[in-house]
Amino acid sequence: MVEYRSDMADERSPFVRNAWYVACPSGDLTDDSLTARCITGIGLALYRDRESGAAVALRDRCPHRAFPLSKSTLRDGEIVCGYHGFRFGSDGRCTHIPSQANVPSTVRVRAFPVREDDGFVWVWTGDGDLAESAPLPTAWAPEPGADWGVARGAMEMSASYVHLHENLLDLSHLSYLHGENFAGPDYAETPCVFEETDEVIRSTRIVSPTTLPPIFANPLKMMGKDASRRVISTFVSPGLSLTETQMRRLDLGDDAPDHRIIVQHLVTPVTNIFVRYHFKIAVSFAHGALLETMAGQVRTIFGQDKDGLEALTAVRLHDADPAPLEVSVRADRAGVMLRRKLAQMAAGEQGRGRDETVAGEGARAVLDTMHT
Repeated sequence: MVEYRSDMADERSPFVRNAWYVACPSGDLTDDSLTARCITGIGLALYRDRESGAAVALRDRCPHRAFPLSKSTLRDGEIVCGYHGFRFGSDGRCTHIPSQANVPSTVRVRAFPVREDDGFVWVWTGDGDLAESAPLPTAWAPEPGADWGVARGAMEMSASYVHLHENLLDLSHLSYLHGENFAGPDYAETPCVFEETDEVIRSTRIVSPTTLPPIFANPLKMMGKDASRRVISTFVSPGLSLTETQMRRLDLGDDAPDHRIIVQHLVTPVTNIFVRYHFKIAVSFAHGALLETMAGQVRTIFGQDKDGLEALTAVRLHDADPAPLEVSVRADRAGVMLRRKLAQMAAGEQGRGRDETVAGEGARAVLDTMHT
């Protein structure tokens, strides 16, 4: 049996729920249909309030007999359970029970804090009292007047959000998992500078001189030219990591412009071994067809990350042979910082939050209903 390192998060660790996570793009929600999502193991039914237009996230479980509300219908701005017709408002309170006139106040589902920003719906699945004072994780925005090309994408993967964040912080795998598509051997051989503050964990690698891979060299007309490549990887929150790449042609001296690519990685844990991953790619030097070509190449590279993470997850889950603890090396320092931070955050939530299960609320509601 492999020893469980409780001080370093992995796929067995409790979720960090006191955090904002992306549920879906804003355009996915309407006031006449329900969307099902799962975040940190909690099922959600999402829609837009008909009057206010605000996004709503309710627990996707009727307190009566656990029927999924996402498989129900919206009528006059309320969810009508598809099993026995219980109706619920956007605040989660039951407004009507077909089989009786009175509606006990205890019959309700949990409503989760929701915010929208930059085309995404964010949901907080932890202690609701903490959500109001917690800002959305700080993403990146272009400088005023800057003309950046922007593309988006999404994928799902059978892996832990812990390992995805670790993958995004430790980019020494670029030379091997992605090979010539993204980096040569000099990338992995170049040491990083690591930084940890109360807010972020950051890894910075400067490879200079280097030869840029075709994905960058072709659009920048730098094939065969000596270049400087600086990559800054930043863990911002359990729901957000950032990667910034800065490239410069060396033979042009100090007057050479910096060409930049910034990727916002919006990481949403669905279960311990399943992740929904949205990303936003901003490029300072590409628009239109060129941007779409580059974005397609980046999506292919992220697909290679998906394959790698799913492969290691399968080994961790199914290899029954005794094995030693994981070996960490110098390049893993940021990943170790990350996994310790996530473990500390999760441990800090244990035993001090409200019981988030709907089962207890449902049981109380049944008792109250039966005695009225």
